[in-house]
Amino acid sequence: MAKQAINKRKLIIPLSLFVVNVIFFAFFIEETIDASPPNYGSLGFSCPIIGFISLLYIGITFEKKHWLLRTLQVFNGIFILYPIAEIIYFIMLMV
Repeated sequence: MAKQAINKRKLIIPLSLFVVNVIFFAFFIEETIDASPPNYGSLGFSCPIIGFISLLYIGITFEKKHWLLRTLQVFNGIFILYPIAEIIYFIMLMV
């Protein structure tokens, strides 16, 4: 069985978007846990946007999915769904 090879230059963009998304996700988690006034504004809410951009980029650019790309796709799904679910949860609490 031949190993799947991926272009390392094309992989830089999804990995850098992943790192940025992890940082913004940490901001979002810190904002939801902390009870003080907001420190980072809406930076945490950019997670779904960056995750969706990365999801589209991986889907369009790479034909064969390497295990690393599949893992990034799973994380992108989490980065997209969790903040949206958190917002819906807080809206339900207010009603």
